[in-house]
Amino acid sequence: MKGLTVILILVFLSAPVGAEILNVSESITVSKPQYSFFDLLAVQPDCEELKEKLKEIELDKAPDFQETHQYSRQYLLYLLQREGVDQNLFEIPEAVEVNSELKILKAEELEKKIKELLQEEENGVLIEFNRYLEDIHYPSGELNFYLDLRGNLRIPGNNSIPVVVEVDYLEWDRLRVSVFLDREQEIYVLKRSLETGEEISPDNLTKKFSPESDLPRNFIPASEELEGLRVRRTLSQEQVLCWHHLEEIPLVERGDRISLQLNSSGLTITVPGEALEDGNFGEEIRVRNYFNGEIIRGRVARDGTVEIEI
Repeated sequence: MKGLTVILILVFLSAPVGAEILNVSESITVSKPQYSFFDLLAVQPDCEELKEKLKEIELDKAPDFQETHQYSRQYLLYLLQREGVDQNLFEIPEAVEVNSELKILKAEELEKKIKELLQEEENGVLIEFNRYLEDIHYPSGELNFYLDLRGNLRIPGNNSIPVVVEVDYLEWDRLRVSVFLDREQEIYVLKRSLETGEEISPDNLTKKFSPESDLPRNFIPASEELEGLRVRRTLSQEQVLCWHHLEEIPLVERGDRISLQLNSSGLTITVPGEALEDGNFGEEIRVRNYFNGEIIRGRVARDGTVEIEI
């Protein structure tokens, strides 16, 4: 104690004549996100130049919930020396403690804000939080959030999303939030069972909404036109319609009686025949020539005839 008294006397004697000795508090409570050496003073200095100089000596962001910052006298003197401020103007205790007054943002409000940001990013997205969020403690000031997204969101799928929390436009905290993202899709569902080869008709279908994660991989969106398609196999009532269930109705079907156009050196002869395979425009299929019973290959024309080059 005697040694400390001697030190204080020496500091006082070495201070400029008429200069005010500025006391640094042993304990302070800050209510803003970032504080400086200036905030440690019990009384503001009269000199505006010194005041601004001390404000430029930034220390840390405010302590978080149930945290305390501590600074030693030696460290604070070092900061003053580094910035060219006269150390003799200050009376600094051996240790300085900094606490903060924090507000609370409830987890429910945080979830609501994150949902809003995600729905702005992906219109119509469905959001489910995989883990319960904790309350946020923050100092006084304007509170803002933004998503630090890098790359595409997985929809549907699990996503780990960085959420940046700002107070007065300074970064206060960075959260990593685990969410499952989904999207509602309008789909086709069968009103009744359909047999193999039966043509799709609007009368056989109804539309409904479902989360995409509950749907088969190649479901058919209700925005698609299905005219000219038939089912490949028997489908049951209430089944979700998928692309692999359907096929195009062929222009020519196996067993159809058709006209064969035999083309040879600019001469065309038309004879009756039978399709031995299904075929659409431009496809090559096997056919039987009724005139001589020969099985040959030809290409389906737009009018359903089969053209054969001989």
